[in-house]
Amino acid sequence: MKYYVTSFPVDTMKTEDYEKDKQRYVKDFTPLFNAAALNAAQNGLRGAVVVEEPAKPQEPQSQGNTPAPTPTCPPTTVSSYSPLTASTGTIITVNGTNLEFVREIFVANQPVDIRSIQLIGTTKIKFSVPTLAGGVPGGQYNITLESYNNTSPIILTPPLTYA
Repeated sequence: MKYYVTSFPVDTMKTEDYEKDKQRYVKDFTPLFNAAALNAAQNGLRGAVVVEEPAKPQEPQSQGNTPAPTPTCPPTTVSSYSPLTASTGTIITVNGTNLEFVREIFVANQPVDIRSIQLIGTTKIKFSVPTLAGGVPGGQYNITLESYNNTSPIILTPPLTYA
């Protein structure tokens, strides 16, 4: 910690005032500041005021060539989904891990209405199949999950068969 000592203008201060103020400073300052005030008074500064320099925040440090750690979320994984055949409005259940990080779901590139998504703990998510523009019964369509903690989308396999 650094401390700087400055003085008030001295052109209107009398010697008696200086001596009186010097005694008040010695009496009122805490022991930490007392040495700086006494030093200033002994060196001819009048009305010394001690100002503390604000501490600078410290940057995270790494040891050697090891980068400083950064917080990460575990990746979202999918183990299964059902049913494998569905039509508009059918509820799909997806099982996996870290599903709380899923931010968007698509069926055949059609976004799933957020109001139909239900997160059940961190291992199960349910949603309603949206209306597929140009959806052909018997056609196969990808279900895709976008997650905050995965760098690429998760495409569920096998593709959903549209009924």
